[in-house]
Amino acid sequence: AVLNGSSDAFASKLATDGSSLIYSTTFGGGGDERAMAVATYEIPSSPTPQKFAYVVGRTNSGNFPVFSGAQSTPGGGWDGFVTQLGDTGQISTSTYLGGSGDEDLSEIRMRGSLPTVVGSSNSSDYPVSGAVQPGSGGGDDAVYTQLYTSLQAIRVSSYVGATGDDQGWAIATYGRGNTFIAGQTQSTDLPVLH
Repeated sequence: AVLNGSSDAFASKLATDGSSLIYSTTFGGGGDERAMAVATYEIPSSPTPQKFAYVVGRTNSGNFPVFSGAQSTPGGGWDGFVTQLGDTGQISTSTYLGGSGDEDLSEIRMRGSLPTVVGSSNSSDYPVSGAVQPGSGGGDDAVYTQLYTSLQAIRVSSYVGATGDDQGWAIATYGRGNTFIAGQTQSTDLPVLH
């Protein structure tokens, strides 16, 4: 593969029995990329269903391949990215997710048809919408963002953190129900509800 920068993200689709590659692709800009997680989604249609893979990670490239995404330009420093790949590995759509500081998206799950990501940010201007916590608590905060299937708009996005450093590492969903995130905190004032 020809790298666009010193490191690119890659995604590979394996056969059901793991014995062969269906596709393998690299993608990135002139800087560095790191893919952290992948989730899949299938849209039933006739005669052939549409199958997508969503890849999340981080990039410091100003020219990361973004197509019709919710955030078309980088925020600064390291930004998160979400990329939708078609069934043969081509980029269908892609977006930056980040503010003027640094972001790191670490996990993705599908909540129904909605790609839902978690990570961390030290930006005071991470893109939020319908947020339970619209502003940074200080230092690093966990961030939670749910996008529409096409990645062209954010459905909901929020900080989750307090005055210390907080990172989001994992996410789980119950179909169309609740979403759970987990991570690490150094905040003594992180809200605790029982």
